[in-house]
Amino acid sequence: MAAHAGLDGFRTHTANGHPALRAESCKRRLREAFAGRQPALAAISEALADPSLVGMVLVGGEGAGKTRLLSETLRRLDSRQYATIRTCACASDTPFAALAEDLPPALLDIPLGGYALSAAGDALLRAADGRRLVLAIDDAHLIDDASATLASQLARRGHAFVLMTAQPGDPLPEPVAALLTCGLADQVEVPPLTRNHVAKLLATVLGGPAEGLLIQRFWAATAGNPLLLCELISAELDAGAMTPDMGLWRHKGQVGAPARLVRLVNEKILSISAECRHTLELLALGEPIRLGVLGGLVSAAALEALEAQGLICVGQSDGGPAARLVYPLYAEVLRSAMPPLQAHRLRRMLAAAIEGSEHRADRVRAVMCDLDCGLAPAADAVVTAAWDAWHALDLPAAIRLARHAASRGAGGRVAEPLGYGLMCAGRPGEAEAELATLSASGAGADGLAGVRAINYCLGLGRVTDAYALTQRAFEAASRPSSRTELAALGALLDVFNGRFRLALRRAASVQADPGRTAIAAFRSLVAEGLALVFLGRPATGSRILTGARQSASKASPEMPWLDIMIEVGLIHGCLWEGDLGRAQELAASAYSSAVTHGWPFSIAMFAMMRAIVAGLRGEASAQILHCREGVAIARERGLDALLPVLLAVLGHGHAAAGEEEAAAAALAAAAALAGAERSPHQPLGVLRPWIALARGLADPGQAAPARLAGTQRTALALASEGNAGFEALALHDLVRLGAPGLAAERLSQLAARSEAGAAELYAQHARAAADGDTAALGTVIERLERLGSPLLAAEAAAELCRWHQAAGRLDLASAALARAALLARPCGHRARGPARETLGTLGLTPREREIAALAGRGLSNREISERLFLSVRTIENHLQRVYRKLGISGRGELAPRRPLFLD
Repeated sequence: MAAHAGLDGFRTHTANGHPALRAESCKRRLREAFAGRQPALAAISEALADPSLVGMVLVGGEGAGKTRLLSETLRRLDSRQYATIRTCACASDTPFAALAEDLPPALLDIPLGGYALSAAGDALLRAADGRRLVLAIDDAHLIDDASATLASQLARRGHAFVLMTAQPGDPLPEPVAALLTCGLADQVEVPPLTRNHVAKLLATVLGGPAEGLLIQRFWAATAGNPLLLCELISAELDAGAMTPDMGLWRHKGQVGAPARLVRLVNEKILSISAECRHTLELLALGEPIRLGVLGGLVSAAALEALEAQGLICVGQSDGGPAARLVYPLYAEVLRSAMPPLQAHRLRRMLAAAIEGSEHRADRVRAVMCDLDCGLAPAADAVVTAAWDAWHALDLPAAIRLARHAASRGAGGRVAEPLGYGLMCAGRPGEAEAELATLSASGAGADGLAGVRAINYCLGLGRVTDAYALTQRAFEAASRPSSRTELAALGALLDVFNGRFRLALRRAASVQADPGRTAIAAFRSLVAEGLALVFLGRPATGSRILTGARQSASKASPEMPWLDIMIEVGLIHGCLWEGDLGRAQELAASAYSSAVTHGWPFSIAMFAMMRAIVAGLRGEASAQILHCREGVAIARERGLDALLPVLLAVLGHGHAAAGEEEAAAAALAAAAALAGAERSPHQPLGVLRPWIALARGLADPGQAAPARLAGTQRTALALASEGNAGFEALALHDLVRLGAPGLAAERLSQLAARSEAGAAELYAQHARAAADGDTAALGTVIERLERLGSPLLAAEAAAELCRWHQAAGRLDLASAALARAALLARPCGHRARGPARETLGTLGLTPREREIAALAGRGLSNREISERLFLSVRTIENHLQRVYRKLGISGRGELAPRRPLFLD
């Protein structure tokens, strides 16, 4: 409890005041927010500036934000240059109905003809008073013929620009449609918002970043439809379903279908036929439904009508084409309004239609429908469905079905989907409580023991218990195949515990056994690949991991959860090989997949991996943000194996940002949770070196000698374990801390005998820094930049500056320092590093930097003196001192050194 109490120091309550006032403030920002439409705005601006274009049509589905885009465009136009007329077209036989408010009333009574068109056009142009006229027309397909003809004529004559909105498939009136066909107007699609757009919108509305699961909920429920998205956000703000925690907004609880959305959806489906509504209700209870199944329940005409109205869409499922609602939120609304007896009847109808299906999704849905209806499906069917749901990565269904099977006495047959499912759902304590009550025999007992051991290790951090349980199961196993599977499990535990050489020996023993099962072979290959990655052979290890993933049967019980560890190994392989860009891509992709499937364990894991990569790249703000998300999940879910590593990396991020108090608190909490450094059994020992590396490089409570000594001890400990990748990082930290001589020889040895490309680069850096080889340091800077770490490159450039300065080469020193400042700029203003902490400005005063910056931009002495209210002579004197300090001869050499003068 004491260790967790220290985490309170990281909570950032970004919203103050009464919750109701906070919600109103957020909703006000929601009304003003404008996200995800910059490309469309840019396209409109380009079209307005293009003399060959006189119009544009914004095409998008209902609620896509076309009207909002139209309003924002008009708001941004310069009223001195443009006159705007905004109208919402409506079907009418009255001439000029769409423009009636902007025309003299007398014109509306004149029969439509050439005179009427000419007079109406003259009236609009007089009101424009010489400015270019912009006609903004919502729902252009409804505009009356006279208004359409007038708009087209004004546009063709170059007097107006016509900006219209339309939905896909809506026929535009012929006069304005002709502008498109003859190339005088362009068309821009207004697509749904992406998940990144939703993230930016939420950050704007809430006043801070949101966690991945919250972003995913809003994006998935609305399919990125801005109208639905705003309604849902507003409803959940009113319900208080979002709260700040660890500097992130998180989702608390489940909110039912908001009343406004219920009305909106009901209005949308009010006019559809009874059969179409029946189809929507079936989909709401069982989407996606294969077309072969749905076609037996409703007519093809109903399906086509719903598709034409944009209410359903067809995509691929494991059983072929399947239909689903375009907006998942509609399913929530339809279910909330459905009487229980009707829902019971429709579920029974759907279950009967898919009974006996061989498709995995159908088997799961049939059993779930039976359970929802209060029926008791056969135990074998429930067991099969639980496994199907697990392999489909549907954790809620897998857990529910496995629990039902356990209640029917079949728990030993579903230990994997139950235990692994709860562990990946971030509920390891619950997993152990339920697994401990199961009884199994034979292969079931071996599987149960394996699941509990993995949950002990990765979920609860009880490594000693994991080993003990595996050993007891191994001794009790009567079948040779069971013993090889448990031996392979032991190899995995060795890897997770950081005992890589032992893991290799066990894995080799399993692979040499001719009686090994597919599960044993898969486990041993993953153990071997992971061990080799961390032992300094990342290329070979990554190749084995990739091969294991490709060859593994999708039905392997370990595949869903062990795939997480494969990805962790591949990311580390990229780190050791010196490819931070690829590591960043893999970590981001794995995180995105985890969020999509809603797996808290893997979200926390890959939030940590994203933070680690960001830290190595020098992106302190991103490192802190990713860590906060991981810490919040790990703390909430009791993921005690992950939490200490996350806290240490968070502390490192705070230290890199110069936030010493927060760094000290995070590192202290990590140390309290991690326990003894040299314990023989450490939870997730494979990742524990990140804790030691963070303390050595970032602990603000240590003096420089203590930090050096601690980092050196870490490197020695890692060397004894053969952990070459982490050892190379620790040794490079010694270089960064200013002691390259302590690391150069050992790094050269690692580089000579390992596949890790980063080790060779670190060795080159150490030798160059120790010898003061400025030419070699220049090469190192370029290689570190290609590595994907501008911060490390900036630190090396700072070292180069000091060597030049010590040799009296001030011109080269100032050039190197300018390069360091330029390289560090992408890392953000918060990023710091050991070498950058000592960076100065070569003695330039603030006034000298200000004057040098202006001169570097090309301003003359007279212009600078007028701007700063100083004499020309004073400006010249300041510049002469700048030239002397930088070792340059004149203002022509200031431009390349401008980064030195910028804050």
